[in-house]
Amino acid sequence: MWKPDFSHSPQRHAFLCNRGCDPPRAGDIILALIVILSAVRAFALNPERELSQYDCQTWDRHSGLEANGISSVIQGKDGYIWLGTTAGLVRFDGVEFKLIDLSGIPQLRSSIVTSIAPARDDGLWIGLQNSAYGFFDGKVFTQSGKEPWGGRT
Repeated sequence: MWKPDFSHSPQRHAFLCNRGCDPPRAGDIILALIVILSAVRAFALNPERELSQYDCQTWDRHSGLEANGISSVIQGKDGYIWLGTTAGLVRFDGVEFKLIDLSGIPQLRSSIVTSIAPARDDGLWIGLQNSAYGFFDGKVFTQSGKEPWGGRT
């Protein structure tokens, strides 16, 4: 069992490093801050350009999106953008939206998608309203959860 040795260093140093490493120097901290701040700056928009000068697109019901209320967004391993909406699960390929209709599953009390998470291999874990959840492999939705939640055990 490791016990801190406070004889050669301050108490906070022993807590932070149990292998005898030196505490960070002021120069190291300043260098780290410069690297972090310059990386953040590299991903920022150019402040000399107006926002209207960037190519921005907005999608809504008029452009094919089934619902304007989006609760979750994820890009799957398949490259598609997956949206959790009040209408259900929506797949976007960059051009068109496709609704994955979960309302046809009679055991589900709600097809409102509240969360999406990637599965370890392929597919998506889908969280639904009323705490039901399921797995979507790209073709078939398999529901889970307790019966009172709108799913099955």
